Amino acid sequence: MKHINIISAAVLCGVGLAVLTEPLQAQAVKAPVVAARSAGKAAQTVLGSGISGLPYYCSLRNLPASARGKFIPVLPASLSAAQANAVNRVVLQAKQERAVRSRLFLSAGTRLHREEILKGYHLPLNYIEGYYFRRIQPYLATPRYTPDGDKDILFRGMLLTPEELSEVMRKGFSPSTSTWNTGTDGRAAVSFSSSSVEAAHYIFQQGFKKNTIGVVFEVRRSPAMVPGLSRLYNSTKTIYYSYEDIAPENIVDVLVWGEYGLERLEDIIHKAARGEIRPHTNWTGQFDGLFR
Repeated sequence: MKHINIISAAVLCGVGLAVLTEPLQAQAVKAPVVAARSAGKAAQTVLGSGISGLPYYCSLRNLPASARGKFIPVLPASLSAAQANAVNRVVLQAKQERAVRSRLFLSAGTRLHREEILKGYHLPLNYIEGYYFRRIQPYLATPRYTPDGDKDILFRGMLLTPEELSEVMRKGFSPSTSTWNTGTDGRAAVSFSSSSVEAAHYIFQQGFKKNTIGVVFEVRRSPAMVPGLSRLYNSTKTIYYSYEDIAPENIVDVLVWGEYGLERLEDIIHKAARGEIRPHTNWTGQFDGLFR
């Protein structure tokens, strides 16, 4: 496993991928010098993907095969405490700005590649009904959902048109647009789950609408999201409600239901741009013989 510090990552992408012709180890050696000269300025380009340790626009898919691997972002030991704090502040701000750009990218990409996305991920009525009656309904009496493990993340599953998805990415969630109040204190609320499986199952419990895809939002948990108190409707203690609006910046990632489960919308948009989307009819007909 290779290590690359967060400052050298900023430099790598700031000057372009051409610098990767030099060994990564050599780049890492230069990092303390760069940090000493301008820690804050270098960090301003760090948008952190959270996976590679490289800026968002300099993802691993763009690196030469010889340079790919798992990178762990670390700060050089030579940074002073003041420099480290400055870097951390700038990186945090940059990540927040990256989240805004990411939502705008997903919103625009969804509209731009609408037909391709529907071609590969539309959920027809026969699939929705078949999945519900085969995979969900038999277990509703004794649900066994468990939290995914990240206490800072909740999930929301929805059946949306591409236009509705784009709107959520721009506006977030609001109880004023929700008719759901089962298990709440009687008021309309935005519902979430600490289980991505449970959230995905809600996709199949919303009826059917034309030109829709199944979406699960990863949302940063806030104090406004409170556990459901009903023992009947929240026996697994995985359901949360928000009686307040949830700002779009709290959306961490967007996942779409596909042939093998949930896929990142960002990856789907990239596939659509490359013409790599396969027709959903290859897999959404799997339950067609269920009621025959």
